[in-house]
Amino acid sequence: MKMADLLVLISNYGKAEADLAAHLDITVYEGQVIGSGAGEKCRITYLMPLDRAEVLLMKSKGLSTTSRAVAPGLPDGLFLHTYDVRAGIYNRLCIVTDSRKPVQQVVSMIFKAEGANWYPPSPPFVKIKRDWHTFDYVNTENRGQSGIQIDTRVKDMRQQGGYIIVNITGGNAPDNIMEPGSVLKPARYSPKEDTTWYVPEPLVKLMLYCLGQALGTQGGPATGAAR
Repeated sequence: MKMADLLVLISNYGKAEADLAAHLDITVYEGQVIGSGAGEKCRITYLMPLDRAEVLLMKSKGLSTTSRAVAPGLPDGLFLHTYDVRAGIYNRLCIVTDSRKPVQQVVSMIFKAEGANWYPPSPPFVKIKRDWHTFDYVNTENRGQSGIQIDTRVKDMRQQGGYIIVNITGGNAPDNIMEPGSVLKPARYSPKEDTTWYVPEPLVKLMLYCLGQALGTQGGPATGAAR
């Protein structure tokens, strides 16, 4: 179910390819610095060293935990670094890294808000309609009952920075939502959290490649994000 959901989610945003190039111009995240004033921004690029990304992204890092990424559809050799943060509605940050180089390098980021459902402004986000099972593709979290509703929307930033932003939350909101979006208390029969996932194009290609391999349509392993 997770692989089927992931395939539907990302299939319109790239083509399956074992793309292991560096792509240093690709953006993973561009936005506010955690713990700063509203005007202080940063840009985290694809395969940026983790320690550099931490300095740019967070005024105060605090403690973090590290675990292997084992979610279906992700390339082998990735790690999850999880931090407690205070960033708007979000209370948790997960940075996904590639371990193939001497230092951990950033390939993706996820912000999580526990106890809130956020419906982003749409447009520019576009709602993808489906009976979704998954509400966190990186931490392998899916609904426990068939009646639970999941709202999934994507903002396509490929022209501006080579990435997409996926927002997943509980409930079922209208297709069109006015700026600045809507934050609600968790809806009944829905995941009681919000997940905002920053996914660069090279990772989209690798995940599509891995999904094809897992489904028996492609051969050859894809390990890590770059040589």
